[in-house]
Amino acid sequence: MSEEGSSRFAAVVLAAGRGTRFGSPLPKVLQPLAGRPLLGHVLAALTAAGAHPILLVLGYGADHVRAAFPRYPFVLQPEQRGTGDALWHARTALDPEADLVVVNGDLPLIAPATIQALHQARLAAGAAMAALTCREGDPSGMGRVLRDATGKPIAVVEERLATPEQRAVREWNCGLYAFAGRWLWPRLAALTPSPTGEVFLTDLVAQAAREGTLVTLTTDDPLAAAGVNTRQELARSEAVLRDRLRQRLLAGGVLLVSPETIIIDCEVEVGGESVVLPGCVLLGRTRIGARCRIGPHAIIEASEVGDDSVIEAAHLVGVRLPPRSHVASFTRLRARD
Repeated sequence: MSEEGSSRFAAVVLAAGRGTRFGSPLPKVLQPLAGRPLLGHVLAALTAAGAHPILLVLGYGADHVRAAFPRYPFVLQPEQRGTGDALWHARTALDPEADLVVVNGDLPLIAPATIQALHQARLAAGAAMAALTCREGDPSGMGRVLRDATGKPIAVVEERLATPEQRAVREWNCGLYAFAGRWLWPRLAALTPSPTGEVFLTDLVAQAAREGTLVTLTTDDPLAAAGVNTRQELARSEAVLRDRLRQRLLAGGVLLVSPETIIIDCEVEVGGESVVLPGCVLLGRTRIGARCRIGPHAIIEASEVGDDSVIEAAHLVGVRLPPRSHVASFTRLRARD
């Protein structure tokens, strides 16, 4: 049961969509992104924010998503009838009194701090619902946030149902919400389908506003909750994530020479005082020790390299090298070699 002021919350990830604009049979949430599926970034952020349990709502390609993330409980949305319908299918798998965060499964850049801030904003305001919004970037395809003459939020209208005047609104809904469970479930049950036959979770914004129990957290950073619906948006998110990974290594005492030329996956670890030279590609669960010299143009996949090693322009796949190893250029080592 939820307690007033508690920092504990459950989470539901809406991950039932196909992502038709990718032109791929692979579910959108399984598209690869900086070394893990897109959905993996959302789950990592929720875990770091303290969410427990984390429940997945699956639909298209559910068996594939379950195989990729077997540790997470799930429910099925048999037909994709909107975000409100998707969340409704989660009701039987959760404590109805629990505080809850709901997030779209295609937000790989969402930060744990943003999730926590939204949850805490709802608690601090004593509100039943909180929603993250953004005033910057391109709002195309996103629901528009409508406010009254005093600036209070009163509704979110989906773009395809919006009037031309509403489409001109620059503030958009990001797809991250926080709820008090005891308020959420009865009102979700009462939502009516839109003219398209879909049930929109965003209709709860107007309901909460009418009851005076809505709070919004607004960001001016369009990357804070940037959705991924096309390969172009996936590439944009990849560039942001890989730059964050490079900055993390630099902050940890690793020297990256021409860092913009170096590709690093999110599971890679490099010890302090190591040097990574231009053109290197570090993939998968790779561990490089301290005081190593890597590259230039080395490719290291799912491997471990001991301290004080030198790896020239070599290709390592699934190998474990002891400290003070030296692998010459144009060498290829695989686990089975």
